[in-house]
Amino acid sequence: MRSFFTLPNLCPHSGEPFIAPIVGRTPSQCLERCEKLLDAACLKDENYEPSDDPRKLRPGETDPNRKSSRLDPVDMDEDEKEMLSEAKARLASLQKRLELKAAGIDGRQSKRKRKRIDYNAEIPFEKKPPPGFFDVTDEERLLEQP
Repeated sequence: MRSFFTLPNLCPHSGEPFIAPIVGRTPSQCLERCEKLLDAACLKDENYEPSDDPRKLRPGETDPNRKSSRLDPVDMDEDEKEMLSEAKARLASLQKRLELKAAGIDGRQSKRKRKRIDYNAEIPFEKKPPPGFFDVTDEERLLEQP
């Protein structure tokens, strides 16, 4: 019975076909049994409020009362603690980059090799005139002659 409750937590809704052979039921029977057990647990709970039932959430909504799972630091060795801190740092860096990008600030302006033309940043094959004054009287005459 213990495996029946742990597998849905590992892979919710996608784990139904995997749970059924272990328990010896069909996936629909597993879902019905799980609903019955959850209803019975809710009736026994003194603090249960029907409005807070997470099963009533629509797809895409998150449970506001949900707590994220965390490992106990006592059970982790130094390598795991270091990996966890690195992952937190990468996640914070990613979040900061996404916030800056949403604000319109592009933090990743590295110098690229000029092998190709960046059509978004510059005008292709543009020839800039040299600075200084030029005699344009010939051009004005051509324009005046219709």
